[in-house]
Amino acid sequence: MYKLAPKANFLEGVGRTVDFDGNLQQFNYSESRQEADARALYSDFCVIGDMFLNFLEENSRHVEETTEAQQ
Repeated sequence: MYKLAPKANFLEGVGRTVDFDGNLQQFNYSESRQEADARALYSDFCVIGDMFLNFLEENSRHVEETTEAQQ
């Protein structure tokens, strides 16, 4: 998933607590607005696709359990 700020590890998190000027803050940059929008849109599409697949898996299990219970 694309995020504006990269995920920090523990030591970076500790460092940010004393970084009053914000010098340690880094962002994921894109060459243009179009590239940033494309990355964000792709990330959103992937998340929605994962949610849809999870829904289908849960729903198919529920249908199987219901069918087995009725037999």
